[in-house]
Amino acid sequence: MLLLASAGFAHAEGWPVTAAPFRVVIQRTDNAPATATVGAVNVWPGPLDPTNCAVYATTAAGNVVGSKLLSAAPGEPLRIIFDATSNAESFHVYLSRTGPPPIPAWEPTAGVLLETRVAAPGKFDNWTGVRDMWQASTNVQGRSLLTQVYQGHNPHGPSAGFIARYRGTLHIDKAGEYALATVSGDASFLFVDGKLIAQWPGCHGPWSGRHGQFNGKLRLTAGPHAFEYYHAHCGNEPLAQIAWRPPGRDRFEVVPESVFGAIARFQVTGAEPSPAHAGLLYAVWEPHEHTTLQGLHLITMKFKVPGNDPPRTYHWNFDDGRTATGNNI
Repeated sequence: MLLLASAGFAHAEGWPVTAAPFRVVIQRTDNAPATATVGAVNVWPGPLDPTNCAVYATTAAGNVVGSKLLSAAPGEPLRIIFDATSNAESFHVYLSRTGPPPIPAWEPTAGVLLETRVAAPGKFDNWTGVRDMWQASTNVQGRSLLTQVYQGHNPHGPSAGFIARYRGTLHIDKAGEYALATVSGDASFLFVDGKLIAQWPGCHGPWSGRHGQFNGKLRLTAGPHAFEYYHAHCGNEPLAQIAWRPPGRDRFEVVPESVFGAIARFQVTGAEPSPAHAGLLYAVWEPHEHTTLQGLHLITMKFKVPGNDPPRTYHWNFDDGRTATGNNI
């Protein structure tokens, strides 16, 4: 939703993406950890086609940072992650129809990247079958950044008939022998540094593995270790969870968020049109509350124009004949 306004408020200085009609201002949320190395934000694409939209991120001072577009779909905000090691409080995100200038090579070292796909037919009873199923499942439902592997639903689509891959880094503080376990509804396989460590193949509920029965042991040095975790759902409770028993512990527990590295959530606080599009105004929308009653789904939506500089009065006209005034309704 990108509206036309009568007055311009573009900042003409420093506009590295000349094709971008606007840039979005994002800021850390109040609870974002200062030590986070990866930032995550949802940005609405305005008048641009979200499936054909280039992303370019900079600090407020104009320094380019590495970034990746995780997910884009019609009617949905863009899910973007970027390099937040500068600890800057705010960044700019440029969106354009054409490719931006070169972006620094960057791979996130914190958080868990989740991708889910509609599961193709396949075998659930061994790793080769699930691997082949993943490769054959080309219909991607979505991608997002999580704080840990502890999911009880599919955040990108129906919580049935899907296959998921989790990827990230385990940041180990203390060297020693670790036991890592998978707790899942249906088939799951855990790899650390490219080696299969724990598996629970087949179609099954999660309860018989809730004490870490499906585990493997390995010695880990202090420092980062790459992991991949695959979960194929075939009809039971869609739980996916990694547990561990660190050195000196006598029981399994969910691997805590701190082991996967800190990420910082950001939010859109404003938008600025380019010098060539000085009349543009940016608006966002998001679900606020929802409930279901006898097959009826009731949803409360928020509509917002982030920032209000210069001050304006906004009038909204909805299709049911209702009207509203304000920049946050």
